[in-house]
Amino acid sequence: MREETLQHLKHIVDALNKNEKDVLVEYLKAFDTRSGSYKPKTLVILDLLLKNDDLSIINKYLKKKFGAKSEDALRMMAYRLKEKIGESLLLDVNIKREDAYDELSQARADIAKKKIIALIYVSRGIAQETLDLFDKIISMAKKFEFYNDLIEILMLKQQYLGARQGRKVYDKLTGEINFYEESRRASNDAIKAYYEVSLNWGFKGLNRNVPNPSYVTFLEEKLQALKKDFETTSSALVGYYYYTVCIEYNQVLHFGKKASEYCNYLVDLVKSNPSINLKTRLGIAYLNYSQNELFNYGFKSALENAIEGKKCFKEGTFNYNNGLEFEFYSNFYMGKLNDAATAIETLIKNTKTDRNQFELAKRNYLLACTYFAQKQFIKANRTLQFVSNAEKDKEGWNIGIRIINIMNLSLIHI
Repeated sequence: MREETLQHLKHIVDALNKNEKDVLVEYLKAFDTRSGSYKPKTLVILDLLLKNDDLSIINKYLKKKFGAKSEDALRMMAYRLKEKIGESLLLDVNIKREDAYDELSQARADIAKKKIIALIYVSRGIAQETLDLFDKIISMAKKFEFYNDLIEILMLKQQYLGARQGRKVYDKLTGEINFYEESRRASNDAIKAYYEVSLNWGFKGLNRNVPNPSYVTFLEEKLQALKKDFETTSSALVGYYYYTVCIEYNQVLHFGKKASEYCNYLVDLVKSNPSINLKTRLGIAYLNYSQNELFNYGFKSALENAIEGKKCFKEGTFNYNNGLEFEFYSNFYMGKLNDAATAIETLIKNTKTDRNQFELAKRNYLLACTYFAQKQFIKANRTLQFVSNAEKDKEGWNIGIRIINIMNLSLIHI
């Protein structure tokens, strides 16, 4: 077997968690009716991939066991194993396992299965069960704003009922289809608007720069269209991008309080609508709220939102660390120096030194500032030995480092 084929399989197998691997083993066994010690060939390959990292060893074993002339047969076995892995991942025991996938992903998988079953029912002439499935799919697709699935099934239902019950029933569904086609257009335009802001301008609202007139005009045009679509469709998906661009617009114009209002709207919208309620999305909404409150000097609110945002991410991840940094700033500026020190010390431990030398130096500088504020001048002096990678920075960190060094040295012997 070509090593490239094994490498692809190995990559897929290694991505499975323990529960998924256990289900896969049982799934492969279920397709073989032979009893005793016989092991299906796909299971032989799987066992080798689970227990060995050296692909050359696996290849030698397979050729020895099945014969050197069986290259085509081995390739077909590898193909079947790859197919069975995909099939096993679609089993309800994997899809609906707690914490395996978010509710949106589970719903998408469930709708895909129901669509296939519904089409089979249509081909078999199973009328009532077909309509029941259509209605279940339509209900789920509306709930999660899966407009492609929704329109497809509404049109199938329209054709199915129209052929059996006449023009009146057919026409009744036309208005509903038109509404959701408009909702789909609005949601696609909202996503496009978001990426136009992101890719062309970079969401740089939180700074003290003079607003760029061209950017302000661009945002106003996008907001006008987004607001109209949000009011027309009441789509939470459109609302999500509308509020996101509203936040950017008000930050660009330095309307911090107004931006916070939209941050609050966004958090509430994400929490209350299943079509956009992803844990990561909620976490980012909280962190954006926290960061905006820091610029407003609303440190208590910034701390509360940073803590909520952190809950949505695994410890040590990029967004979790952002939450820790906002937590540090909030505590520091409220004078809660012990809490600030705890936050920044944890953040330093989470910083990967091989990739983020500047970030590590910056965070050691913040820790040194905390020690200085606590009048722990010796600790501050020791910590300042680890900030060299930020000293050449031209955005102001270098100046801050020089100032804290001078102030600390002037007080360390007093």
